[in-house]
This record gives sequence, C-alpha cells and structure tokens, in this order.
Amino acid sequence: MALTSSSKGLLQRRIVELAVCIQCVPRPPPTDLQWGPQDALSAAVLADGTVRLFDCRPRSPVSLFCSEPMGSVLMSLDWRSDTIVASGIDGQLFQWVVREGGGLHLGSSWAAHELEAWMVRLHPTSVGEAWSGSDDGSLKRWDLRSGPQETFCSRRHHEAGVVAIEFHPTDQHYMLTGSYDEQLRRWDLRQLSRPVWTSPKFGDGVWRLKWHPRHQGLLLVAGMRSGAHLVDVGSNEGADTFNLVGHYAKHADMPPKVGDATQLVYGADWCHDPDIADGNMAATVSFYDCSMHVWAADNTCLT
Repeated sequence: MALTSSSKGLLQRRIVELAVCIQCVPRPPPTDLQWGPQDALSAAVLADGTVRLFDCRPRSPVSLFCSEPMGSVLMSLDWRSDTIVASGIDGQLFQWVVREGGGLHLGSSWAAHELEAWMVRLHPTSVGEAWSGSDDGSLKRWDLRSGPQETFCSRRHHEAGVVAIEFHPTDQHYMLTGSYDEQLRRWDLRQLSRPVWTSPKFGDGVWRLKWHPRHQGLLLVAGMRSGAHLVDVGSNEGADTFNLVGHYAKHADMPPKVGDATQLVYGADWCHDPDIADGNMAATVSFYDCSMHVWAADNTCLT
C-alpha cells in the first residue's frame, strides 16, 4: 500500500512552517554531521574523504582537527564515547579513536560492502557493535573488538539499497532501517530472521530517521523527493503499529538549481529545546538549493 496524495494533503495542514533559511554550503561539502557525547564538540564527514572535529561553543564553529583523506567520499558517521565510525562510497568502513584534546587515530578500515556503504551506526548500549547498510541491499552487523568481524548479514529483506539505520532511544533490541525501496522496516535484534513489520511506500527513498526527543514513538523521516514525514510507530508495548501523522512538502516549492530536478530532502532532526514551539520544532535540509526549513508539528500530530 502506498501513501496517497490526498492523505498527504490532509497531513500537511498539521504542520506549521516557522522559517526558511537558504545558505550556500562551503566546499568540500559535508555529507553527515554528529554531535559528540560531551561538551560542544561535533564531527563531520566531507566529500573529500576527511573527518573534521569542531568546537561549536564560539559563535562560529572552530575546526579542531582534520583527518587524512580516506580516498573515498564519506557518506555517514556515528560517534559514541571515544569511537567514531564512518562509511565510504567505495564500500569501506572506517573506525577512529578520539584522543584527548581532539585528535583522531585511525584504528581500522576494511572492505565491508561490494557497493556504496551508505550508512553506519554504533549500537547505543552494546559496546563494539556496529551496523552498516549498502547499495546492494545488504544490512550487516560488525564486532569491532575482534577484527572487525562480520556477525550478521541480510541480503533478501530490502529491495534496494539500505540508506538509514536508527536505534530506539530506550529499547536496546529495537532497530529501524530505511531503504531506497521507499519503505521503513522495524527489527527485533533478538530475532533477525525477518523484520517485525514493513511500512507502506513513502514515494521515494527513506534517507534519514530521527526519534522525537520527548514523544515516544514519534519519528521524523527525511524522504528525499517525497518530502519530510511524521510517523507514529507506537511505544515499546505497541511498536507494531504504523500511522502517518504529518507531512511537510514545502521543499518541493523551492526552485531547483539543476535542470528540472526535484528537491531532495536528505537531512532532518528535532530541536531538543522543550521551550521552542512546545518542543516540536524540526529542521529539514534539501540538496539542490542548499536550503534549511524550520517548522513545527501541530499538537494534533502528537495525540
């Protein structure tokens, strides 16, 4: 079952646009960014194959460290404790140790996938466990403490590339994946023979997933050409539900920079300040016009 245009039209009325900010992205362009586990440090991977650490306390972020180029465009990263991992468009995965003072030591790199490695994530509670997704439709689990070593691989459950992986904020056995096949899948990490459920098609690839910081079960989805979506997947006890409760489509109204291309919503996240827009403010970014839209979910999305 696909999401219909009429249902999306109704859901757009449950979104309040707050601002649109258009800003040119400096080169080499960043492809992913992650806040560090402490202080005001962030890490970004760039199209030139480097990882950069930033101190974001000043008004303008200061670059603390830049790694050597990895010889591949880096597409995603994750940072937990003193470990940073990144995925490369050549199928490689990389692991760094963050040194005191902001330096990086490359611990390992390995050929993880035959095609582009779009996504890599560290498990939030299982130390040394990483998950990656590739353009060949494979989803893999890695033990970084021994090798690294592949400990699980699924090649038959996604119909296209795996581009998003997100863990539940409180349930260590709950994982979501997004794919170019336009679907979202929920996994129980104790039973990996098949997904718990597979969503209807969103209309384009499911590129990024972000949980609401306070409303359990509410998910923000960056859906490329289909815009941004709000999905209610229920609490831990009722996590086998799937309800589309909001849709932000204003990126499609922006003129593209390249030919007749449609804007691609690649980035999405919630504001964690509960005092702004009742704690429901989100930001989404699109590719061709380098724009960021700031908007808020109406309270009817959250009931």
